[in-house]
Amino acid sequence: MRLTDLKPTQFQCSCAPGRTASALVLLGQDEVDELFAEMPEVVMDCEFCGQQYTFTKDSLAEILRAGEVPTSTTRF
Repeated sequence: MRLTDLKPTQFQCSCAPGRTASALVLLGQDEVDELFAEMPEVVMDCEFCGQQYTFTKDSLAEILRAGEVPTSTTRF
């Protein structure tokens, strides 16, 4: 066993609205349409840091228009 120099640790989550929205996009258009038909907002939690992201159909479309989420044929 060998001990190395101590280095300070720091928690840093890489979550972001665009990354979280990409999880919604991966569900597919039909599934997302069903979610928004059932509720006006979709709330998603980051399992690492606890940050909560709330999306409406309009805010998800805005994120997609801004190019924060890679899309191919998404039409939100």
